[in-house]
Amino acid sequence: MRPFSRYIFPGLVAVFAAVCLYQVRGDLAHLSLAPLLHAWDLVALAVLFSLLNYGFRIVRWHRYLARLGRRLPLGFVGLTYVAGFAFTVSPGKVGEMARARYYSCLGVPGAHVAG
Repeated sequence: MRPFSRYIFPGLVAVFAAVCLYQVRGDLAHLSLAPLLHAWDLVALAVLFSLLNYGFRIVRWHRYLARLGRRLPLGFVGLTYVAGFAFTVSPGKVGEMARARYYSCLGVPGAHVAG
């Protein structure tokens, strides 16, 4: 039998999540998406510019690696660059260090891919 203390933290997380969902449910009733329906072209333009921004960043990263003598497929470079964004909310440069992990098996030193 497991001790009761093992269930305290997961239980607190579950209660916190339930309270957050309850509060969001109340706010969603007052939310209106009507302004977005009238400005769908502006929303589409913002999405397009955002995707172009990421595309330019990926191409720049690919060219940077090529200057270091690492010719890698653009698809792999793009996936690894975007994967680094998963750690955006983490402190420091954790995303860049996670990205370095993907390149380590290809023989790229961490100093080349970390800031």
